[in-house]
Amino acid sequence: NHTQVAVTAQCATCHTGSFAPADGKPASHIPYQLVPASASANCDTCHKAGYAAWTPANFHANVTVANQCSTCHLSLRPTNATHTGQTLCENCHKSTSTWSSGKVDHGAFNAATNCASCHNGTGGVTGKTATHIPVGATNCFACHSPTLPDWKPSKFNHTQVAVTAQCATCHTGSFAPADGKPASHIPYQLVPASASANCDTCHKAGYAAWTPAKFHANVTVINQCSTCHLGVRPANATHAGQTTCENCHKSTSVWSGAKVDHSTFTAATNCLTCHNGSAATGKPPTHIPVGATNCFACHSPTVPGWRPTKFNHTQVTVAGQCATCHSGGFAPADGKPANHVPYQLVAAAASANCDTCHKGSFSTWANGKLHASVTVTGQCKTCHAGAYTSQGADAKPANHIPEAQLLNGGAMECNACHTSTTTWSQRMNHNGSLGGGAGWCKSCHASGTSYAGSMERKSLTHQRKTPPAIDCSESGCHRPLGNKGAAYSKWN
Repeated sequence: NHTQVAVTAQCATCHTGSFAPADGKPASHIPYQLVPASASANCDTCHKAGYAAWTPANFHANVTVANQCSTCHLSLRPTNATHTGQTLCENCHKSTSTWSSGKVDHGAFNAATNCASCHNGTGGVTGKTATHIPVGATNCFACHSPTLPDWKPSKFNHTQVAVTAQCATCHTGSFAPADGKPASHIPYQLVPASASANCDTCHKAGYAAWTPAKFHANVTVINQCSTCHLGVRPANATHAGQTTCENCHKSTSVWSGAKVDHSTFTAATNCLTCHNGSAATGKPPTHIPVGATNCFACHSPTVPGWRPTKFNHTQVTVAGQCATCHSGGFAPADGKPANHVPYQLVAAAASANCDTCHKGSFSTWANGKLHASVTVTGQCKTCHAGAYTSQGADAKPANHIPEAQLLNGGAMECNACHTSTTTWSQRMNHNGSLGGGAGWCKSCHASGTSYAGSMERKSLTHQRKTPPAIDCSESGCHRPLGNKGAAYSKWN
């Protein structure tokens, strides 16, 4: 009962397992001899109750161990992901009195610590996720504070990693919370001048004031405007069908109110490409029919408002086609006045064009002469009826002889007597009127008549006191019914 021999710090002398019944350490006894702090310890170093109360004993209550925890505890660690691969217990378990719920003491870590040596996504330790922003070999410590619970959140304020012309490395939309370009961002990559540009080419305020950015203030683009602006052009006729913005918009700083720079256009320019009535003003319905002649021939592109312009007939060759434009339907090409002689009604001139009579051409349009250019042998009254005197078509005077009575009531054509268009005044052709009935001689030759002409006028009784005669030609004196004088030319 250990009273026979005084035993102090010599328990192991007998309790080796070799001297029954003095039992020795069981096979599962902690290997304290392998730990420097307790290598020379004897049983009663821990078993303080003595031989009377040999068990239990508390090792850490009696021995101070600062490391080599795994010498005893490695085989006792839980079989979970957190402990897999771990061999240094004291990395997490800092106290022997509160062993469970041990946490790694990150407070001692600094920028020199290689966080990724543990935080590699294995062994139950969090590593960088697949969507982690691509910071390269930069240490986790640069962004993540090890004193924050759960490692997150962390703020990337761009001071941890030098970023110059590399914004798009992270800001692609794939690495939250690094936001990428919105769907409505201008497609600068499609424009050669900015294809290789990075975000900070335009976003000059830096990460602190990311928006707004001005593209044209930083990139010189002289064409391909439609790459970005085509979808935002106004939905009006001016822009319909247009795909090349820079044809009109010459400045990126004063985009609105742009005008096409016509000063560079020449006679070879196809004006109708734009001036078709939809993209830009086209020919109105009342435009003179110039055919395929280019607008440039008459319109000066440098004149504000495109108009007015003068058609001086040198732009388009015109021969025998005056009425094509001068119909009155295409201002300012004046047409025939309302009182123009109706030459179309005269067979000889029906198909004539303006310049048939107006021989002075477009430079001296007025005072055209019909009979000087067209031979008309009948239909005189078509024009010489009194309605066209201001156009030079003389009408018969009010006291003209009543030719309607000379041919049985039928109207005589002017050229029955007037045989020349150059010397209008003529003598009466009596061969057209034989006297008697509808051809009364007295219609013109009776005394008291005042018709134009120098005809002799007498009463029916100028030789006979009794008036048996009905007409001069029936008096028995004047031929053809009488027997004196020459037929209609000698009155005798």
